[in-house]
Amino acid sequence: MHPSGEHAASAASHAAAAPEPPSATLIGRLFVVPAIIVTVMICLAIVVVLFGGTTVGQRPSIDDLLRTIESDAGKHTAGMMLFPADREVWQAAQELATRLTRKNQELTPEQIDQTAERIDRVLGTLKKPAGADDEVVRAFQTKQQFLIMALARLNTPRAVDTVAKYLDNTDPQARQAALSGLMEMRDQPAVHERVPAVVQRLDDESPAVQIVATAAVGVLAKPDDTAAIKALRQKLAGDREVQWNAAVALAKLGSKSGKAVLLNMLDRGFWEKSRVQYQDAAETIDRPFTSNEIDGYLGVAADAARRLDDADLRAGIERLKNDPSPSVREAARRALTEGAPTAMTAGKPQS
Repeated sequence: MHPSGEHAASAASHAAAAPEPPSATLIGRLFVVPAIIVTVMICLAIVVVLFGGTTVGQRPSIDDLLRTIESDAGKHTAGMMLFPADREVWQAAQELATRLTRKNQELTPEQIDQTAERIDRVLGTLKKPAGADDEVVRAFQTKQQFLIMALARLNTPRAVDTVAKYLDNTDPQARQAALSGLMEMRDQPAVHERVPAVVQRLDDESPAVQIVATAAVGVLAKPDDTAAIKALRQKLAGDREVQWNAAVALAKLGSKSGKAVLLNMLDRGFWEKSRVQYQDAAETIDRPFTSNEIDGYLGVAADAARRLDDADLRAGIERLKNDPSPSVREAARRALTEGAPTAMTAGKPQS
């Protein structure tokens, strides 16, 4: 979405000042609605700033990256710190996840299944280092997260089971990666069998995981999935970021249950009066939303609201045609042009 790059740069700048990757909860709270589907990609931007990218001018092949990862240079004994060889391994996993967003340009059809098998095998051998330095543990978590996303981006039937099993992982970042990965594979029939497990993550102990789970339910569930809709309705109270994302997900499923939340989200004044608040490891953050953040949230709200056949929501989008931001005016125009009753709203009101 439009503001994601700026958000990632801002977060990366903050992380560089205090060299420690932000927690999953912090990531979730920084990016709220517009970036929930690309949470892991935001992590990629932060990682590059903290540790640097690959050597300029070098572009290893996918096979080279896999060989580096398979070398398992990240073995540790208790108490050891992160060394350059370890960094090389998870940076290879990072680049692999990034490059596989263009899998058809990087691999032949025959290589896709072979690559999926190799990544699956590596994930099966990963073990969290016991008694290691915090930096080592974070490097392990980062490598695991990138490999989950890399496997998902291959979008093969065999990847579904492997990615889905991380929904119950003890690491909240792995659970986020699993949710994001299932969304990447949404055209695989087996993914839709995992919707009940995805719905369970709406009550995850991590608010950041809940946020990504709301997006996943909105993408993966079907409009007639009453259990998923009921679970999303229950998230319209409590954590505000979860509320916002639940309202967007409900709209995607054709439910007007989040209408009151969406009406607020269509109001620039609502965002201007709200504040970004979270506790970082080093400080308490309390600031207003930036103009670019507000523009992005208004665009997301307009896109969600246009999916419902509702006069009040349409009026809210109409008002955005006079918004001071050109990008918001364009989002409103597009929403009004593309908006149409969903399968669930056509012919009968939705609650």
